[in-house]
Amino acid sequence: MRNLRNRVSALALAVVMAFGMTSVFSTKVSAFDGTFTAPSDGQICDSLNKAEAALAYVTNPFLKALLQKAIDAAQGQYCGA
Repeated sequence: MRNLRNRVSALALAVVMAFGMTSVFSTKVSAFDGTFTAPSDGQICDSLNKAEAALAYVTNPFLKALLQKAIDAAQGQYCGA
């Protein structure tokens, strides 16, 4: 009888934990408030300049050239240069 009581208690605990896990993982959590403001061209240009400065730390010459071309193309679009 004691063994049965322990198993029932374990089953009840497992059901409670399973229900808690499903309710925790089904809750939607979002920090997005529904409004989006696009960054200005000046902010994008500043970020591109920082990315270009960070290219000094890239050691792979192929990757460095590829990133430099992408940054130059984006700067031509957003920075007017």
